[in-house]
Amino acid sequence: MYLILLFILIYSVSRFYDLTFLSACKGCELWRYLTFHFVHVSFFHLAVNSFAIYLYWKALRQASNIKYALPVIAASSLAAGYLSATDIPTIGSSAIAFSMIAVYCVLLFFKKGPKDGQTLKLYIVLAAFAIIQSIFYTGINVKIHALSFLFAAFLSFLFRRKLFYGL
Repeated sequence: MYLILLFILIYSVSRFYDLTFLSACKGCELWRYLTFHFVHVSFFHLAVNSFAIYLYWKALRQASNIKYALPVIAASSLAAGYLSATDIPTIGSSAIAFSMIAVYCVLLFFKKGPKDGQTLKLYIVLAAFAIIQSIFYTGINVKIHALSFLFAAFLSFLFRRKLFYGL
């Protein structure tokens, strides 16, 4: 997936150059609500976000009409970034991951998810891990996680016929 390669490239550049000017914060330039997704503070941060995005990307490609899911994911992560901006800079692609998790949860609600029980358990455990770690880790913008999840769930429900059935 090209998005993850872009994350790795930007993370590599950030080891040599200060890229904090790309982070989102209250009152910053509008373009920074897009660029904050690409900057990560550590390799672990990059790896967790990339793994979640890759995993849910595969699941959504198999079970939904991905060309309709992408605008939902993009709109919800951008809106969440804008509405959750604080004085402390926000970085990372977890808003994208939480948006994907929400689309997948709505998909499961309408019974279009995996038929394999083990796969379903894996996705539920990973979603629970993402929610729990965002609550207990310090320095994490929990508001952006909650808002991206809620916006994506709402938009997925609203456009469920297009997303899940292509109608």
